[in-house]
Amino acid sequence: MIDAWRTRSPLLILLILGGATFGAFAVEPTYDIIMATWYPYDLPVQLLTVVGRPMALMVVFAWIQIGVTAYLSYRIVLAGWSATRALALFAAMSLTEGPMEMLCVHFGVMNYYGNHAAIFGVPLPSLVQNAGMFAVIGVALAALVPHLRGWRWAIVPFSVGMLYLGYVLSCTWPNFLAIQGQASTPVFWLAAIVSSVLNGGVAVAALQLPTARKYRSAARSPHGKSRQSSTDAEPATV
Repeated sequence: MIDAWRTRSPLLILLILGGATFGAFAVEPTYDIIMATWYPYDLPVQLLTVVGRPMALMVVFAWIQIGVTAYLSYRIVLAGWSATRALALFAAMSLTEGPMEMLCVHFGVMNYYGNHAAIFGVPLPSLVQNAGMFAVIGVALAALVPHLRGWRWAIVPFSVGMLYLGYVLSCTWPNFLAIQGQASTPVFWLAAIVSSVLNGGVAVAALQLPTARKYRSAARSPHGKSRQSSTDAEPATV
C-alpha cells in the first residue's frame, strides 16, 4: 500500500476493485462450475446467487486478497527477483493457502465435489495453481502496465480474473475432463498429476519470458537499478 502511494499508481486499487466485483461474481462462479466447487447456502452474509452458485461475503474477501497478492507479485517481477526466489515465495504462499482450504473443506465452508484426486479434500492441481497463478499474473502485469494510459487502465479490473481463468483452463483441462467424465480414481490421479505438472511448468516458463528476464537483468546492473528506481518514482498517467 505504501509502495502504491509512493508511485501514485492506480494499479493496486483497480486490482482490488476488480477482485471484489469481476473476480468474485463472474470468475469465481465460472471456475466453480468448471472445477466442481461449491459454497453452501448457509454461509454468513450471502450476497448473490450467480448461475445457481451462492456467493457469500467471504468470496469477495478472498478475491480482494488475490488482487493484493497479484500486485505484490507484479512488484516482485519489477524488483528483478531470481526465478528460484520468486517461485519459492509463491510456493510458500501455497503452503499457507492450502491448509486454509483444507480447513474450509473439513468444516463444510466449501466443497470440491466429484474430485477423486484430493489431499484432505483439496484437489492436487489447486495446490499448485495457488502458487503458479501469481507467477503468471505478476509477469503479465509487468508486461501490461507500461502500456497503460488513459482509458486503457479500464482493462486492469478484468486482467487478473481473465489471466486466472486462462491459466486454469489451459493447464487443468485433464482434471476437468476427469470431473466431467466421472473417471475412475486411478485415471483421476493421473489427470491430476498431469494437470499439476502443466500448472507448475507454465509458472516456471512465465518467469523465463523476456519481460521477467529484462527486469532481472536491470536488477543486476547498477545503471539498470537507477533507471528502474526512477521509473517507479514517476506518477502514473491516468
